[in-house]
Amino acid sequence: MKLCKSKSIRAMVVAGCVSLLGATGVAKAEDSTAPIVIPIHNWSSQIVMAYVIGGMFESMGNNVEYVPADSQAVYESIRNGDVTISHEVWQSTFGKSFYNAMAAGGVIDAGTHDAETLEEMGVPTWVIDEGLCRFKKT
Repeated sequence: MKLCKSKSIRAMVVAGCVSLLGATGVAKAEDSTAPIVIPIHNWSSQIVMAYVIGGMFESMGNNVEYVPADSQAVYESIRNGDVTISHEVWQSTFGKSFYNAMAAGGVIDAGTHDAETLEEMGVPTWVIDEGLCRFKKT
């Protein structure tokens, strides 16, 4: 069940990116030498999906460039034309930057999906056992 849901979420994210690029005219980049610029952040799911999405565009004959990008500043980079898309927005962490860029114009929200995020902190049990961390059982 989890595998199916994961594939569905992945498919929706990729479809949303493809739709976004088509709606903004970037899908026509095969008529241009200008690359589709995809940001690379510092977490594995974003990196993997960046290369999946980039590979899809390359298979359509597009020129793709991958650039390291700050996860907060990437939305301004999109507005300025330095980056083409951002396919992962963690609202609890990057939401303010994302919505500020949208309000300023030049960035759109291409949609949402049903994936739920859970941001928690894990510690080894010995840290709790030794009283080094306050832990409230729920």
